[in-house]
Amino acid sequence: SSNVLYGKIPLEVGYLEQLVFLSLALNYLTGPIPSQMFQSKLLLELFLQNNYLTGTIPSDIRNVNESLVYISVGQNLMGGTITSEICWLGRLRELQIDNNFFEGNLPPCLGQLVHLDVLYLFSNRLTGIIPTELAKLVKLTYADF
Repeated sequence: SSNVLYGKIPLEVGYLEQLVFLSLALNYLTGPIPSQMFQSKLLLELFLQNNYLTGTIPSDIRNVNESLVYISVGQNLMGGTITSEICWLGRLRELQIDNNFFEGNLPPCLGQLVHLDVLYLFSNRLTGIIPTELAKLVKLTYADF
């Protein structure tokens, strides 16, 4: 973190099958998040905030459904809709996708993330209603829409 790394995230990151923690935050990385990044079934924490990443959250994020507890992709140039595949991350505690260009409705299935205690969605282009299913997030302590 906090270096002057630039270019795209290498696809080969997906070959790191024992990877538990990855922080590439506060750099100058560009391009989309490679879907190969979610091949490690052990990945617990992923910090990609404060870069220049584009694209959306890959649907392959579902592959780390039993491990990932923290994901931060805030303060990038990402967009599109928020994939409902995030809802498969049953152990997720923190989801930070603030300060991007995500648009559309919030997936109602976010209410299935019963361990979620931090949810940062602010400074995007989200529209529509706040799903009533979010009332199921009884462990939620910090939420910013």
